[in-house]
Amino acid sequence: MIAPLVSVLIPTYRRPALLARALRGCAAQRGVDLGRVEVVVVDNDPDGSAAATLDAFRAHHADANPGILRLVLVHEPRPGISHARNAALASATAARVVFLDDDQCPAPEWLAALLATASATGAAAVFGPVGPELDCAPDHPLRPFLTAYFGRAVTRPEGSDITDLAARMGTQNSLFDRDVQPLPCTPAPFDVDLGRVGGEDSVLLRRLVAAGGRLAWSAAARVTEHVPAHRCTLAYVRRRRFRDGQIRVFAGLRVPRPRRWVVPLWMAAGLAQAGAHAVLWILGLLRRSADRGRHVAQMWGGLGKVLWMPGFRFPLYGGDG
Repeated sequence: MIAPLVSVLIPTYRRPALLARALRGCAAQRGVDLGRVEVVVVDNDPDGSAAATLDAFRAHHADANPGILRLVLVHEPRPGISHARNAALASATAARVVFLDDDQCPAPEWLAALLATASATGAAAVFGPVGPELDCAPDHPLRPFLTAYFGRAVTRPEGSDITDLAARMGTQNSLFDRDVQPLPCTPAPFDVDLGRVGGEDSVLLRRLVAAGGRLAWSAAARVTEHVPAHRCTLAYVRRRRFRDGQIRVFAGLRVPRPRRWVVPLWMAAGLAQAGAHAVLWILGLLRRSADRGRHVAQMWGGLGKVLWMPGFRFPLYGGDG
């Protein structure tokens, strides 16, 4: 059997319809030899519910193309995205690994674009655009903010070095070349104590860059991401922005030789951010501005930088949210 060219890693938790869509997107890739594409699905549901989705996918596609994709199912019952991602990496047999969230669907040229950028740049990691599909009304007052928040867009040319943007990146829609740069802290690159609260991918990227890894942008490697209605709310975005603010501070403390003196600067910046957007929120209330929700979200992001300590963290993963 010929060794796989790339391993696509899809952690999943009780989202069968979205997982099936992601698998169909992988099967529809163009410009790559699908017989050399390994897809590793890691089921983080203790009940192992993803097996039925993979069985249905195999049954539907096997007759049409028996050589399509190499599907591997891994059951990781320990809760948390870190356990799932570490299990995916441990099961991947290719040096190049691609992370795809189970709520994302890739464009047909997605994988070929990631691989081409990796080969052309020699980067340790490559990232592509994410376009959100919001499950909310077109005139939803938060829609412009939600589109920017849940999406990923970099206004730089194909193949650009984006190492300076590491703090803005996550492992969704990304390729890591383990021959170019081994992942830090292998065999468990994702910190398991962050598996429920998040930030484990930010910490990994900080460590990768600290070890000399470069990041590159693949403008053509596009995916869309489904954003359900319950995430298109100010209450949900407040929690996420608070968590984002926390990550900005504590992720920097987990790299080798952290600059601890930066922490008070981040906290001061967070306090200023929270105060400024609180004022803008009040003015928005008085003027009945449709933009006031964005200021609430930014205010909570600032508070997260101030209250970044473990006692203020709360779980976001390992559940249906």
